Amino acid sequence: MFRILIVDDEAIIVNGIEASVDWRRLGVGVVETALNMRQAKEAFANRIFDVMISDIEMPQGSGLELFAWVRAHYPKTECIFLTCHAEFIYAKQAIQLGGYDYLLKPVPTEELERTVLNVLSKIRKERDDEAKLVERFWLAVLHQEEPARPDSILKQAENYGLTYSPASRLLPVLIQHHDWNRELDAQDENIMLYALRKAADELVTDHFAGAYTVRMGEAELILLIPCGINSDQDEAGLLPKLRHRCRELLQACQSYFYCQLACMIGRPALLGELASMYDKLGSTLCQQANAANRVLLMDEYGQAGRYAHVPDMKLWAELLRSREAARLLGEIGTLLYRWKQMNDLNTGTLRQFYQLFMQMVMHTLQETGLKADEILHEHLSPERGLSATRSVAWLQEWAEEVIEKAVASMKALESSESIIEKIKRYIELHLDEELSRQYIADYVGLNPDYVVRIFKKSTGVSISDYILQERMERAKELLIKSDMSISQVAISVGYPNFSYFSTLFRKSTAMTPQDYRKIHG
Repeated sequence: MFRILIVDDEAIIVNGIEASVDWRRLGVGVVETALNMRQAKEAFANRIFDVMISDIEMPQGSGLELFAWVRAHYPKTECIFLTCHAEFIYAKQAIQLGGYDYLLKPVPTEELERTVLNVLSKIRKERDDEAKLVERFWLAVLHQEEPARPDSILKQAENYGLTYSPASRLLPVLIQHHDWNRELDAQDENIMLYALRKAADELVTDHFAGAYTVRMGEAELILLIPCGINSDQDEAGLLPKLRHRCRELLQACQSYFYCQLACMIGRPALLGELASMYDKLGSTLCQQANAANRVLLMDEYGQAGRYAHVPDMKLWAELLRSREAARLLGEIGTLLYRWKQMNDLNTGTLRQFYQLFMQMVMHTLQETGLKADEILHEHLSPERGLSATRSVAWLQEWAEEVIEKAVASMKALESSESIIEKIKRYIELHLDEELSRQYIADYVGLNPDYVVRIFKKSTGVSISDYILQERMERAKELLIKSDMSISQVAISVGYPNFSYFSTLFRKSTAMTPQDYRKIHG
């Protein structure tokens, strides 16, 4: 949102302009007024204005004098002049000073709105062009694409219109996007990320002279705040103000953009030290397991953080075997709630928990004959593992999903009779094909050893013996009820080798296939 200052020595005119224009529709968020040059300077001391609308003829300093002062101190502020006299000398002076336009009083509201829209469009385009160039420079510095020598960086900065000295220092602030609080499609997510960048400008960087917001990636911003020597920011007073502004950004993003951010404020650094400081900020923030919706100071979290004790999961494995999902989820929730209260919990604890928990669940599932890697393939992907170990909240969400999926699969397995019937139906439909225990296990989604064990326990015969029995019964039926050749019958029951089929048939019936057809045909 833009900021506008209206200056005129007649209060009725100032109030009339302020009230007659729909500023919010034009994209203006702040409108202030001043009745003379002194008040206007005081207003600029509190904030920088994008546009000044000023009368030319004022008794305590003309609008032209005021704008000359503004040009010297705030060169990017545009000015729209107002006057009652259509004299060329005024227009000439206004143009020489770099004024945007010159309007005659009384100015129709429509004409003023049109002029304001045009000047704001000009400002917006210039800012976008400038921001792209400046961001390109900062990306090169932070990614160390430019030589780290101060003289080289200063020379490049000058090429982009940035004025720094060897003693200039910047305070970097790293902001990372953690999660959306609601489902978004790709288009909405891109819009929200753009809005996040704009919010960072409006709520933080715009409040610090010479500050920049740099987008480091889809989900990461770094704010660069000038401080100390050669800046308007006193280091002692800067930190409380910056911390407050960052908290406002986090709260606004949570309320309006449906997202959670993590924010870490670094230490003031010279230009040649910025890349190293950015790397330290990233490595420090990624070690914080409870960083979401918090503004952290790197000086407070400079160490690796604390590791929490990861419990023995034997009890959890027993609860999983017993299908006691509610009790198991309660145990997990109690542990992770304690971890959420630890301000400096290291993410290494989450990675350790992830590995042990995953091993416990997979081992328990495999014990029951289930193929854990197939059941949990979505939850075991590298991408899901990385996201689950970024925060305690995400780890809890992942663990709960894994338990619910595992218990549901184990309960489905409890009806072993239905699995046996499924195995029998598969064998019946594939008697003419190769039937290995691996094929059968893949079909029912179970471990091959478990399939063999449960089938023998339920039917009293092994799978291989059952397949042989079914094939011989099918062969008998074909020999009696069809005129297929013996070779064709053998192939139809899965034995392309005629000799081998005849041997098995004789062992099963005590006669050859030919004799069986003669006797029973």
